[in-house]
Parts: sequence; C-alpha cells; structure tokens
Amino acid sequence: MLFSEVERGTLDPVTPWTDPAWRAQTGAWIRQELAGHGLTPRAQDWRARIRRWSVLYKVPTLSGPVWFKANPAASRFEAGLSGFLGREHPEHVLTPLAVDAERGWSLLPDGGPVLREALAARGSATVEDYLPVVRQYAEFQRAVSAERAVELGVPSIGVRTLPETLDQIDAAGRSLAGQERALLDARLPDFASWCHELAAGGVPDALDHADLHDGQIFAPGPDGRHRFFDWGDAAVTHPFSSMLVTTRVVRRNGADDRDVARLHDAYLEAWTGDHDRAALRELLVLACRVEAVARILIWNRLFPGNADGSSGWAAELAAAADY
Repeated sequence: MLFSEVERGTLDPVTPWTDPAWRAQTGAWIRQELAGHGLTPRAQDWRARIRRWSVLYKVPTLSGPVWFKANPAASRFEAGLSGFLGREHPEHVLTPLAVDAERGWSLLPDGGPVLREALAARGSATVEDYLPVVRQYAEFQRAVSAERAVELGVPSIGVRTLPETLDQIDAAGRSLAGQERALLDARLPDFASWCHELAAGGVPDALDHADLHDGQIFAPGPDGRHRFFDWGDAAVTHPFSSMLVTTRVVRRNGADDRDVARLHDAYLEAWTGDHDRAALRELLVLACRVEAVARILIWNRLFPGNADGSSGWAAELAAAADY
C-alpha cells in the first residue's frame, strides 16, 4: 500500500502509525477483510489521517472508498460497539465490513457526505435541518441496550454515581486554562444536586454519543435516514446529555432561544408518552449542565494529563450556563 497523503494533527500525536510493522499488519488485515466481501483495494493512493484519538485510512477500491479506523486503548471499545450497533440497528448507523474488537480496528463502507458538507453545499443551515436528526437520534437511544453497551466496554458515568466522581473531576480540571477553570469552579458546588435531581427524574441512562455534531452525522441516505458515526467519546449516562453539543452547533448556525426550544422539543418527543413535557425540558437543561462538567472525565480518560486541546470546554461550560 502506498499512501499519497498523510495528514497529521497539530498536537504531534504519538500513535502506532510510526511502526512500519504495525502499518503492514493493518494493510494485511484490510486486504483480507475486503477479499471476504469481494473487494480489492488499489495498491496506491491510500490516505491516512493521524490524530491522538485515532488513525484513519481512506482506502480506494474499484467499488469506491472504504474506511479503516484504529482506536487507542481508551476508546478501543468503539470497534466492538460499532459491530453491535451495525448488527442490531443498521437503520441508524453504518454496518461495518469488519471489526477486530481486541485490537480496536474497524473497516467501514463509505457513508457519503456528512450533514455539514450537505448543508454547506446548499449554502444554508437552519434549525429545521436538525429536527429530523434529533428525532431519529432519540428513537435510536431508546432502542439501544445500555447494558450491552457497558458490556462492550463503553464507560458508564451514570448520574447516580457521578457525584462520587466529583474529586476526580476537580483534579482533572486543574489542568484547564484559567477561564475554563473559573467556569468549572462556578459549577462544581451545584453539580451533585443536579445529578440527584436528574436521577430522580425517572429517565434511565442510555448510550450517549457525547459529541453529536454535524460532522459526525451522515446526510440522509436513500431511505431518508441519517447515520450516526464516530463513537470514540461515547458513554452510558443520561440520554439528554447528548443535546449539549448539538445545541451548541445550532446556536453557531444562528439559532435563537425559540429555535433551541423547538430543537429540544423535537428531541424530547420520544419520551413524552412517559413523562410531562415541562418536566422533560427541565431535565434536559440539567443534563446539559452535568454533561458540560462530566465530559472532563471523558477527556481525561482519553488523554490523561493533557491540558492542550481542551479549548472546547470553555464554550461548552458557557453554553450550558445559558440554559
């Protein structure tokens, strides 16, 4: 295999990519798995993207590109989770061509343009574009077995146990920049009470993508449905936590408070048969506040001791403060 392009992240990632033997192993595995599907990769023009959180190949074949992903130890569960979701919920995710759960490798078909690209090509993005996305995502969350996700290695940070991690969150947050640390300190005194209130709300924990933005959602396919991908940040926690990042995206696209309320109501439709709508809205606000703080645990799990690259926390903590 000959790579025509190798794109490296700006944070000088340390990955197995630097080992020629590892690269040879990945190439052999990809060829073997593609052969099982009657596909032959081209010998040239492979592309690699190297990040701290994954190594990604775009592999050309005569039938179109496929994608190889290798996760580090902290998110190795993604391969097994992708395989499970592809088997059980193919209407919501891509079904992998192959996974090696032990090594954290997965091989996926091309999913077409992501939502961000589709909206950019159209030249506009409004909250209307996200309403079917969040309705489908909520349907998906309610269908997925949270217990099975935990068995596959997805971290459980349930709201009932999160108050016990307050010291861990506080310690991990000491590496944050000044503005981010100040925002975190302002939220920590109320964190435990938010968690207890969420737990009392009666909505069980579920699979949370934890980074649900328009670059990780495929535009609708022939069946009119979106496909969600990139589960390396995932956790099992309060389902409404997922709306923190999605809400930030629509606000960046110009959404006002009325638009955000419509987005949240569309998402909450999946739960309105069991709960009062007003109570659900309050729980969503709490879940986003908790998520903004608890994501520090996710970041520290993926990159222990790393303060760099954490600039997103200020935006997320500030966004949650606006609810």
